[in-house]
Amino acid sequence: MRTVLCIDEQQARLLKISNVLKAAGYICIVSYGMEHAERSLAMYKIDLILAHGQLRPTVRQELQKIRDVPLLVMHDQADAIAPEDRLAAPNHASLDDPEALLRTIAALLGGRE
Repeated sequence: MRTVLCIDEQQARLLKISNVLKAAGYICIVSYGMEHAERSLAMYKIDLILAHGQLRPTVRQELQKIRDVPLLVMHDQADAIAPEDRLAAPNHASLDDPEALLRTIAALLGGRE
């Protein structure tokens, strides 16, 4: 089973993402702040980070230094999800379209063991 670390300060959005991921068979670790996210990333085998766009790029880079895993960034416009590396996965997915979100995640995780 793959594990996704979700980072956001909005509890409602974290709950929505968590429910979608769990229903699809992913383990979802939620984090409301950076300190908890850093601890979770160091403690657990995380396969993907899903973070809100409010996180500064330098913070996202620091997270990836702890563990080199794919990163999706959520944006406020209709909760769109954009891959950090647009060559690695489809351009966008939305929480309003859970299947598209799950396809994006699967594409990013496809080659990783």
